[in-house]
Amino acid sequence: MGNLLLFVIPLALVVAVVQIIRAATSTKKYGSAQLPPGPPGRDHSNLLDNDRWNMFKAWNDRYGNVATFYTGKQLNIDPSKQHKILRRVPGRFPLESWPILLWLPWFRHEPEKHRDTNTRLYTTAMNEVKRKMEDGTAVPCTSTYGLTKQKELDMEDDVELAYALSAPWAAGIGTTTTAFEIAILAMLHYPECLQKAKAEIDEVVGQDRMPNFEDQQSLPYLGAFIRETLRWRLVTPTGIAHSSTQDYTYKGMLIPKDASVYANAAEIMKDPAVFPDGEKFIPERFLETNDSRLLNYRFGCFGFGRRMCPGMHVALQSLYIVIARLIWAYDILPVTINGKPYIPDADDFTYGLVSYPANLKYQLVPRSENHKNIIIADAERANADMAHLDGSSASYDI
Repeated sequence: MGNLLLFVIPLALVVAVVQIIRAATSTKKYGSAQLPPGPPGRDHSNLLDNDRWNMFKAWNDRYGNVATFYTGKQLNIDPSKQHKILRRVPGRFPLESWPILLWLPWFRHEPEKHRDTNTRLYTTAMNEVKRKMEDGTAVPCTSTYGLTKQKELDMEDDVELAYALSAPWAAGIGTTTTAFEIAILAMLHYPECLQKAKAEIDEVVGQDRMPNFEDQQSLPYLGAFIRETLRWRLVTPTGIAHSSTQDYTYKGMLIPKDASVYANAAEIMKDPAVFPDGEKFIPERFLETNDSRLLNYRFGCFGFGRRMCPGMHVALQSLYIVIARLIWAYDILPVTINGKPYIPDADDFTYGLVSYPANLKYQLVPRSENHKNIIIADAERANADMAHLDGSSASYDI
């Protein structure tokens, strides 16, 4: 214990001196420029006390559409697990600011544990593709391409390749599903919009087949419905953190170089100058307009600039085909609780990087016996395709 103190105390003094020097240098360099709001330093002790969706509106009113700060999310989970999740917040680990701490094993344990868990997950998935390539059952895909071109891609390290191949899956597995759930939530709150989309699909597609990708250009209202879904409630309200490349002063507030920067996307998508009545779900705003900002609308939920989500087009096509077929095939209705229709709270969302409806309940009822038969026939074809591709099969009950 004595030897440990002999090491820790001098290290703590060095850290304190460096912090004092940095603070003094910052004051001299930036003068009266203020840092953006947020808890001081890297203290996450107040993350569980943040207000809910109202905080996005408050930040926008006070600081504008773009703000930079340390913040967190209220967690709608088992309290015994809250602090375990908070320990994974980017910037939480001291060694991110003080790499010298990597020399101390007790600072490295938790980050290495998370890294090892992810590595096992990604390499296991990649090794399964390797196995299928060896026995001749692999289906051509991104993973088979990456493994075949591994040397040409300059990724001879299997772990590096596994992370690269898993990135699209890790980014899209929860976000697209959440966007679909938000669409369901909108259908329950705005059934008149659902009926307009259903009428358009029936007119274009008819009753004897499901919608396909060739129908997409003939379904403008459905396209507007999907755009409004992604605007109305964002899957990632603050987006992914960016890092400033240089010092910048915004409205008198200093954004230092290397600061973590979040776009207040949830409020940007409700800017009244662009989206009047932004709290309401109005697909027509994308149809009945000459505003170039809406005609050339870029989805804020996919990020901004060079770091915009590379899977945007895959996600949009996935949403289109699922939502189009859902509306064509089913009546989407509220469930009945205690004898009354239950409509989920439109503002009751979980908290995290991906924010999804917390208590979404609904029922899907096939629109007719004909619709039901077509659904079953299509499911059987899909089941046969899956069995042909990887030997698996799916079960379904309508």
